Amino acid sequence: MEGVTSSTPDKNDIKNIKMEISGKTRVAELLREYPELMDYFLSLGLCGCEYGHDSSYQWPLIKVSKEKKIPLEELISQIKERLP
Repeated sequence: MEGVTSSTPDKNDIKNIKMEISGKTRVAELLREYPELMDYFLSLGLCGCEYGHDSSYQWPLIKVSKEKKIPLEELISQIKERLP
């Protein structure tokens, strides 16, 4: 059909969409979207070894910030620097 465009983005476009990162973003969400962040979170001592809801991977970034004594803005900035 002439003049009709698809509303479904192609998979290359989807990869270029960056997720919004805030204090509410959970470590697991980031690792699901950006597995390359694994080394960074391991360097902070977050390994996800705990079980279930107590796992540090379930922590929102605001809790990571408080637990690791890193200002939230700095933590988010460090994460964004490591994104492709």
